Parts: sequence; structure tokens; C-alpha cells
Amino acid sequence: MSDLRTVITDHWTALSERPHGTSWLTSELPVEVAGARVLCALGPDGKRHLLVPIPRGETVQPDTRAAAVHLVPLALESGSGVGKYANLVLLRDDLAEIFTGLCADVVAALAADLAAPLVVVAQVLDGWHELFRSGRQLGIEQLAGLFGELVFLNQLLDLDGNLVRAWQGPLRNPHDFTANGQSVEVKATASSEGRSVRIHGVDQLAAPLGGDLVLRWMRLDTADAAGTSLPELVESTVARVARPRELWDLLARSGYLLADRERYDGIRFTAVDEASYRVTDDFPRIVPSSFLNGVPAGLSDLRYTLDLDLAPPPMQKDEIADFMKAMANR
Repeated sequence: MSDLRTVITDHWTALSERPHGTSWLTSELPVEVAGARVLCALGPDGKRHLLVPIPRGETVQPDTRAAAVHLVPLALESGSGVGKYANLVLLRDDLAEIFTGLCADVVAALAADLAAPLVVVAQVLDGWHELFRSGRQLGIEQLAGLFGELVFLNQLLDLDGNLVRAWQGPLRNPHDFTANGQSVEVKATASSEGRSVRIHGVDQLAAPLGGDLVLRWMRLDTADAAGTSLPELVESTVARVARPRELWDLLARSGYLLADRERYDGIRFTAVDEASYRVTDDFPRIVPSSFLNGVPAGLSDLRYTLDLDLAPPPMQKDEIADFMKAMANR
């Protein structure tokens, strides 16, 4: 799929280098539908389009749910007549990379199933719709939490570029990261006071069976203009992974929708303090084993505050390095 993304990107790059007036610029992709090639195109307004030929007698049902990408019908004149297309158009230039991923999925799906191209296009677009929609704005502490998780994810990627799959928090698993029997819970805050963290549920500080759990805490400062914004960190992280779609999906599940990233450009984070704690039996916590007969019936959604100033001493650098290597199975 990454090769197909490169091919499509190369087509649009080549089109952008051609003289461009008020006409359509098109380039044929190596997939044929209904006797005609799928096209990469630049419209008269300079927007990127993927044009999928429509079989005779079929009609495109417009899909304009997402503000950034629309599916609409298009009749395009050429030397051989008028061609009719299902037109996927990108309306937000800043989402070009994501649109390329969508187009690559469409082309790959068409190559695998030429029987019903309009159904294929609609199905693929449905799968990507979540990434292009706009959602509610994340608060500062939510942004800080996500920033902290991405910082840790990058540290894992330094050891193994495939460890994006270790990020389990967006999937509502008990711990933010799990790999090779080891788990990490990340707590990041933009507050300048105290070293307290909120714990959600009796399983969040319960170590995985046969493995270890580390609590990673970070304090982030928002006053430094030289800091890193969450959109910048997202972009650099996406550039490191082999399957960007996988990471984009996890970000969407975390509440970070790529169509909304301009909302967060002005908030910049700098890590000013951090510590890692090995969660052992003497670590202050509430877990199922804290109760003589297990979690009492009727008790759910338990949340409490943990003061890390009263926790055992944090791990040393060599301990952290060894733990990270264990997560990467190195």
C-alpha cells in the first residue's frame, strides 16, 4: 500500500508541475474501470481529485458528510467525448497526505473488485469518514494526556518501528501501552502544581499477568513558544510509521480528528518534569486484590487521586532503559 501511495503522490506532483490554467489536468493510474482508466486530477481550482469511471446506467450518490472530502458526480469532456466519473475531491489542502491514503485504498479496492466500482468507492469512503469529520474540541488536559502518550510512543518507535501496535489506550484497554507482556500507563498534565494523577478503575494500576507495569508521569509547560504543538508531534510520528492509517485511527479514537488540527496549532508543550514508577505491591493503588473477596458487587467506575510524592522512589535511567528493551523484546 505504501508503494501505491507513492505512485499517487508522484502523479499529483507531476500534474502540479504542468502549466495550469482553467482546464482539468489528469493522469492515468494503472487501474481500469468500465473500460476507462482511474484518473488522478487537478481541477481548475487546483484541488486534488480522484476520478473513478462510472459504468453505463449507474448514478453517483453524493456524499458530503465530511467538510474536507466530498464524493460528487462529474462529467468531464475529452477528445474522445464526455466521461462520467465518481469524483473524490479534497477540499482541505492541509489534509493532502490523508487524502492520498484514502485514494490508495480506493484504487487497491477497485483493483481487487471491478464488479461494482461505486459500491467499492462508497465502502472505502465510509471507512475513512471518521478521519475527515470534525468533532468536539479537546481541553488542555486532554491534549496534554495525548501529547504524553505520543512522546512515549516515539520512544518505543526508537527501538522498534512496528511498536505502534503497542498503543492500546485508544482501544479502551486497561493500560495505555502493552507489548511483550509489559505495560505502561502514561499520565501527563499541564498543571504547574503538585504531582497528583487521576486513576480510572481498579485495573489501571494492576500489573499484567506475568509482566510488569510502569506508571510514566510528565509535567508539560505551555508557556514556552519554542515548544512543540500536538499537530507537529502527530505529523512527525505519522512520518515514522509504515502504516499511517493505523495511527490515524488510533488518534481518532483518542478524540484527535485530523480535520480539527488547526484548532490546536497555538498550544505548544515542553516537558519540564517526568518520572517513571514501577508499580509493585508497595505502590499506593486500588486494585482487585485490595479487596479480600475481590471487587465488591455494585462497585464500578472507581476513580481516585494518587499523590506521587507519597509513592516509592522513581526508577533510575538504567532501569527505564532495561524496561523499554523488554517491551521491544530486545
